[in-house]
Amino acid sequence: MEEDKDNIIRSRMQKIAKCVDGLLPQGCGFIVFAYQHNNAESEIMYASNSNKEDALKIMEEYINRCKNKEDN
Repeated sequence: MEEDKDNIIRSRMQKIAKCVDGLLPQGCGFIVFAYQHNNAESEIMYASNSNKEDALKIMEEYINRCKNKEDN
């Protein structure tokens, strides 16, 4: 049952990624996450048009910006 749910989520994430990619201007990167609310142990699924290094760099930058806003 859980495997079916994961397959549904993966399939929908791929559809979301195609849609986002088609809506954004060429050269614009994106990352979309899906996870279960209120469950720190849940699997995190993502869809992206970015390579791993760029994705990690932009996520670190986003986290740092969020932390800096909290500190101010």
